[in-house]
Amino acid sequence: MLLHGDDFAFMNAFANFEQLRKMIKLGNEFGAEHNITFKMSTPSEYVSAVNKENATFPIKYDEFLNYYQQEKDKDNRTQYNFWSGFYTSRPGIKAHVKTASHQYQAQSKVVARKMIDQSVKESEVTEYLKSNDIFLDQLAILQHHDAVTGTSNQYVTYDYQYRLQRAQDIADITYKKEVIKAV
Repeated sequence: MLLHGDDFAFMNAFANFEQLRKMIKLGNEFGAEHNITFKMSTPSEYVSAVNKENATFPIKYDEFLNYYQQEKDKDNRTQYNFWSGFYTSRPGIKAHVKTASHQYQAQSKVVARKMIDQSVKESEVTEYLKSNDIFLDQLAILQHHDAVTGTSNQYVTYDYQYRLQRAQDIADITYKKEVIKAV
């Protein structure tokens, strides 16, 4: 049993299903002599078929990390970079992402209110949307697997934090205007 595809891998459904149908037909022609059958199915059919096999799979109890990366430095000496502490490293940046996410959600509500306010100027709408977009972009970058997990190099982490803080500072200017108006 083979799974085919994943999120956003195939953008043209018709062309991809047509190619898949051709592969299935070809696979069944050549697979018959080896008792292999190809067919399209749903995830639930796949899981049912796997369960019918009564297969047992090994269980991994330890972390998949520590990874290490071997590189040459400028003097051609071997350097080892270890990726460890996937869940426990860099708690500061994890907290920063969490608080910034809360701030982004609050700001998004303000932006939504501005969008439905008939008296708001177009320049204000543009300012709020730009601020929101900048903030969202930086949050998205920080939620990349090397960023929030803490497996990136330290200088990269500093850059991530700097970028997120700048986005928060821009958002603060816009957001505080609305909070002051509301008070």
